[in-house]
Amino acid sequence: MAGKREVPERSRAPKRGRKNAAKGRLVERAFGPAADAFGKAIKPVGREVGQVTRLAVRALLRAVAGRVWKYDQIRGWIENTVGPKVERIPEQHRAEPSPTVAGPAIEAMRFAGSEPELRELFANLLAASMDARTAATAHPAFVEIIKQLTPDEARILKYLSERLPDAHPIVDLREVRGEGFVTLMGNYSHIGKAAGVKNDEVTPVSLENLCRLGLCEMPRQFQISPSTIYDALENDPALLTIRSQRAAVGSKSRSMKLGFRLNDLAWSSVGA
Repeated sequence: MAGKREVPERSRAPKRGRKNAAKGRLVERAFGPAADAFGKAIKPVGREVGQVTRLAVRALLRAVAGRVWKYDQIRGWIENTVGPKVERIPEQHRAEPSPTVAGPAIEAMRFAGSEPELRELFANLLAASMDARTAATAHPAFVEIIKQLTPDEARILKYLSERLPDAHPIVDLREVRGEGFVTLMGNYSHIGKAAGVKNDEVTPVSLENLCRLGLCEMPRQFQISPSTIYDALENDPALLTIRSQRAAVGSKSRSMKLGFRLNDLAWSSVGA
């Protein structure tokens, strides 16, 4: 139509499109160099993280290298350790082991084989499962229980089993605060040292774990008689030091005397 002015194609572009394009160029100008600089800055960090990961992988593989037993090692252990235990069972009482016990126990030996204390527990369990008189108590759950034990905890169990039915003194050192108390030292005992553990500082945790697994018990209202049996603990230097430190700041502390003992029913299948 006459008199109508042609609009250049470029000016017909939608306003929103022009705005977005401009915004994109602005972002690119603003963040492009920054992103490049940031990438260069974190590049050494990335290399460091990668190096740490490689070191972690090597450390984990070293932890199991040469310690994971192969079939031939497990077979030799069965012949040399489990076999003699089974031979001591009167022939009329020998029975086929339940695969729900034997299978998981043998499989667990791949990772427990390097620990003599755990090997012995698995050997006892397998022997019990092949004795008709004890097979019913050789529960499959015992495999999982042994897998959750440390070698030190196995040492503690052996020590306790040699002293059945004795209970052993432990104390909780508590600080009185208002109507309640705070435990300063819990499950303290000489059990770990007497059992020959390698890490006695974690014995209180080990005792708690043994109770959690049902192998031991620590009744909260149980005390051993005579009370003089607690004297060695009450006069222990570690306990006296904490008492002295708390007394210096005006705090009152007292010992809660407790007893720790083996659950001989639970122990019967893995400790014999």
